[in-house]
Amino acid sequence: DNVSTVYGTAFDASQYGYTLDGHANGDTDAVIRGLIGSVSYDNQGVGTNGKATGNVGEYVLGIDGAVALNNYNVTVTNGKASVTPASLTVDLKEVHHVYGTPAGSSAYGYDSVSGLTNGDTGLVVTMSSDAALKENNTKTQDVKVGSYGWEASLSGIANLSDNYTVTYTGGESYVTKASLKMALDNVSTVYGTAFDASQYGY
Repeated sequence: DNVSTVYGTAFDASQYGYTLDGHANGDTDAVIRGLIGSVSYDNQGVGTNGKATGNVGEYVLGIDGAVALNNYNVTVTNGKASVTPASLTVDLKEVHHVYGTPAGSSAYGYDSVSGLTNGDTGLVVTMSSDAALKENNTKTQDVKVGSYGWEASLSGIANLSDNYTVTYTGGESYVTKASLKMALDNVSTVYGTAFDASQYGY
């Protein structure tokens, strides 16, 4: 029979089984299964080096050894062992830029990650685009009410895009006001002479 599991979750041995076709001479399913006895399955989708599964994909599910019966020539048709993607949720950091001064790359990243499995570690999150920035990320957009958003690129784990279905949360990107100083020019006049308004400035 075909079996399946989610990436990083061990296959459920109770799924293993087989069907019989070609009974003869009144032999029942139970009789033939009794003659076959215990079957040792060979699932190529089982992981190695301490991993529960291989990467996402379809693998061969067979049996170890041959099935020998006195009254039947047994042909075994292998099944499929499928590994499907696991769910990964990445909560992106909130980023703040000052108008005219983009935040550095260290401002980006994630607050939390849930769903990493199968021994996977070392997730790296970098910014691929930020709607709050322009001109090759050298300048900011205007200040606005609410947030822009930024998108992430993931790396650091082999076959990540195949083995996981990724959901992002967070990722707000804000532009806050810059500080602007306004210094008024000094003015002077002689006692009794009105100030010259043309001297006013900053």
